[in-house]
Amino acid sequence: MSSPMNDIAHGQSEPELIALRKFTRDAGHVPSTTWRWIKRRWLPQPLNVGGRLYLTKEQVADFKRRAAAGEFAVAIRPPRRTGGYR
Repeated sequence: MSSPMNDIAHGQSEPELIALRKFTRDAGHVPSTTWRWIKRRWLPQPLNVGGRLYLTKEQVADFKRRAAAGEFAVAIRPPRRTGGYR
């Protein structure tokens, strides 16, 4: 009988926690963007495990689902012309 930790070590199962740094890197953003999303409550507060921050797979999946549904969309406003450039 194998243990879940042994399965993870051998790549047979995905870990339940995803490092916040890995999530940020995989999303292609800088850390300040991820923290802005947390501040706006688009992402949940990460779990602190031994001084390192993690998100659960469910939290990441929920964020992706909400983003795909357009929940975080904001109207884009073009800049106003100020007459400086033509």
